[in-house]
Amino acid sequence: MKLLTDFILVSGMIFNVIILVLLWRRNMKRLPEWLLIIIFSCMLLETVHFYGGLHDLDVFTFFTFPFEDAMVFFLGPALLLYVKSLYQPAQDLFRRNLFHFFPLLAYLLLVTIPIMVSIIQDAYLFEYLRYLVDSDYVFLSHMFFLLVYTLMSLRRLNRFEEVIKDYFSDLGDAGFTWIRRFFHGILIVIAIDMSTSFYELTLGALDWDTGYLTVAAMIFMIMYLGYHGVSQSRILLPDFLVAQTQVQSELKGKVAAPIPPLPEADALAQRLEKILVVDEAYLDEDLTLGKLAELLPTTDKKLSLLLNQHLATSFYDLINQHRVEAVKQMMTNDRFGRRPNIEIAYACGFKSKSSFNRVFKKQTGLTPGLFRGKTLEKAK
Repeated sequence: MKLLTDFILVSGMIFNVIILVLLWRRNMKRLPEWLLIIIFSCMLLETVHFYGGLHDLDVFTFFTFPFEDAMVFFLGPALLLYVKSLYQPAQDLFRRNLFHFFPLLAYLLLVTIPIMVSIIQDAYLFEYLRYLVDSDYVFLSHMFFLLVYTLMSLRRLNRFEEVIKDYFSDLGDAGFTWIRRFFHGILIVIAIDMSTSFYELTLGALDWDTGYLTVAAMIFMIMYLGYHGVSQSRILLPDFLVAQTQVQSELKGKVAAPIPPLPEADALAQRLEKILVVDEAYLDEDLTLGKLAELLPTTDKKLSLLLNQHLATSFYDLINQHRVEAVKQMMTNDRFGRRPNIEIAYACGFKSKSSFNRVFKKQTGLTPGLFRGKTLEKAK
């Protein structure tokens, strides 16, 4: 068992270092990358802490203890800050969110540092420390804190994803897939840790440290993320959209002021229909809200208002709806299946295979392969 645990810990440290190297080697590191470097560095130090405990390396265990003990109070706010950094200007972002780290500071001063001093003196400085160290209820509260912040971060990410659809027709470069895997992995780790704590509270303590199970889950998450790479770990937004996206994202879910009607909505909708159906503007794989507004011509604001308020759709959904219809038409016309699905997708404006598969299945309920198969069967 010890050999297996040792193998998992060492593998986790190696994969963690690989992720850190990939992040560090980026030519242009912005705030989201720096936050990921800090987060994964803390995870690495926590793994080193458990490795030191497994091999009785007291120096390793002692100096990495703060990262293991106070990890949740740092990781929760750091995750929320990471999501905010994807769409908010970096200037003053830390200052505006500093209060989220107050629990971390309080815990370090009241618990972590006194425990470290107690370890040096081989006696508890305060009696309350004995309860905090031995109580499963305390560990549950720690993970509940992390759970709340993880869910808050995911909610922010969902808001941002909805807002960004108002500006871009392809989210392939946005990296939501990698980020969601990251957060879902953290939720799995939290579930495992809370489950073991509930087990020990209800059925009694186990004769082995359940923390190793939590760390093992964290390591498998790191391996999974390392396997899929970190090339999608940054949202790429043109600078001129950052502030605009930020404002809309902050207003999501709140009661908005009434929006005045668009007088030229009908005429603008007719021009939009011509641009998309006749001129096939959706074939431009880099089409954005701004580009389409120039073709109409109108302003970004009026086009966004037309789509959201009058047509009840987003720019992303509208453009991809036309692209999917074009793909379906080309598949139907290609009765002998000579053209590959991905070639048809690229010809119809899709930028990546993953984006095409995701959008096509969402709109048709079928994968491109299944739809193509049924189309070919009907043609026989």
